[in-house]
Amino acid sequence: MPTDPLRVLVPLDGSTESESILPALMPLFRRRPVKVTLLQVVPPDEAGAPVQEYLAGLRRNLLLDGVQAESRTEWGNPADEILYYSRETWCDLVAMTSHGRTGLRRVLLGSVAESVMRHAQVPVLVNRPWTRVGDWLRLVVPLDGSPRAEAAIPDALRLAKLQGATVHVLGVSPPPALYGDYAAAAIAAEQADVNYLEKVCDRFASGGVMATAAVREGPPGWEISKFAEEVGAGLVCMATHGRTGVGRALVGSVTEDVLRAAPCPVYVRRTVAAAKPARATA
Repeated sequence: MPTDPLRVLVPLDGSTESESILPALMPLFRRRPVKVTLLQVVPPDEAGAPVQEYLAGLRRNLLLDGVQAESRTEWGNPADEILYYSRETWCDLVAMTSHGRTGLRRVLLGSVAESVMRHAQVPVLVNRPWTRVGDWLRLVVPLDGSPRAEAAIPDALRLAKLQGATVHVLGVSPPPALYGDYAAAAIAAEQADVNYLEKVCDRFASGGVMATAAVREGPPGWEISKFAEEVGAGLVCMATHGRTGVGRALVGSVTEDVLRAAPCPVYVRRTVAAAKPARATA
């Protein structure tokens, strides 16, 4: 088991919906040391004392569960501040709820989560309120045959080994009606090629993780979410971008479709990441 604490940034907005990310993280908390930073971003003209008191209460609850935690209050635009703080603190993971309470004073909305997901330099774990949270003993890894989509494989391998999980490698072929010629249809079929998926399963097996392959046909976002429900997945692990074009369907919009419909938390790695800021030497 890793000994260095995993640095997890948890943005909150003061709502019970945003707090639902904390039980979603319990499988991680139970399996390795973590250091959680609770972050709330408030409007520039709002007092910080109530927010700090609220975060202090959550921090105490986490400490009672044996989770090392600290809190931070920032002022400004939520997505910008979350991204800036995640870079400056060199965190390993951002974990957040995709929807908070509506209204001008509750700003942790789905658009914020999606903006963070599109620009974060580290993986983002996203959970919708009221989705099923539990163990991570079954992981779904959607692939489309592209190297960019395969960027999620190392993360899935590490998480599966940590949890003792089985990985379900999924290829989704969009319906033939979406294609106007034979060549495009052939390219689409490649992404759900069983031989390719079984080779990926062999990669997991060589890392000590049991993996199975499955193929589905239909709208990718819907089929990924439906398959995760069928196998009782505790986590979907995927990349935010696959190859572009009609023949490659695992694009950013598919990831967002999964975020809106998945029955469990979704772990997302952006495939094009900028370099982390250099540490100050002074």
